[in-house]
Amino acid sequence: MKNKFKRYWSKGRQINPKVNLVRYADDFIITGASEELLRNEVLPLVKEFMHERGLELSDEKTVITNIHDGFDFLGCNIRKYGDKLLTKPSKQNVKSIMRKIRGTIKKFRTGKQSDLIKCLNPIIRGWVNFQKYNVSSVAFRYVDWQTFKALWRWCRRRHKNKPAAWIRDKYFHRIGNRSWTFSEKLTEDNYLALVYATDTNITRFTRIKAEANPYDEIWMEYFAERKNKSYSNFKFVYE
Repeated sequence: MKNKFKRYWSKGRQINPKVNLVRYADDFIITGASEELLRNEVLPLVKEFMHERGLELSDEKTVITNIHDGFDFLGCNIRKYGDKLLTKPSKQNVKSIMRKIRGTIKKFRTGKQSDLIKCLNPIIRGWVNFQKYNVSSVAFRYVDWQTFKALWRWCRRRHKNKPAAWIRDKYFHRIGNRSWTFSEKLTEDNYLALVYATDTNITRFTRIKAEANPYDEIWMEYFAERKNKSYSNFKFVYE
């Protein structure tokens, strides 16, 4: 494919088919300059390549879409707004993390607050660390708000005859600038607190150098530095 879709000259101008492949495990995206190019030239080539190896593309999971309409890939929605390409958490990804959070809260109907916090924190932290490189501030606020509502219902069910102020004082404390932090007081100045998505700063991801090879000793220092700092669906996309 790399050799077939090179730049070429036609009528005195250079034509770039913009065919590129991005793959992660068995999910991949192929970009192209037009829908016709992807449908009539790239897609048949991919089908032939896979057929020779005893594989077959799923018609249900194969999508040809315009980048301005956007598409979902690896838990993210990738879409171009005007001249700006934005990568956000996909709606399905946000629904998935909320199902997991609500499901965890339901399992602790009669459990301790501290145990619930210890179970929720790695779930929230893992999702946030995955999405913090995207345009995620709106999704982070939504997840925090929905998590608060689920936790408030959990508190009210445990103390049906107690007033809201009593429940707030028992389960929520002021920590830093956040006055409603779901937390358990351990000592006078020490709390076991819930992780909040909005407490994590959005960080722009620095792309790996194209020539970098993690298996080459020359690049070991480069990848070590990156690590310290940061510590199957198919889509065909055209513009």
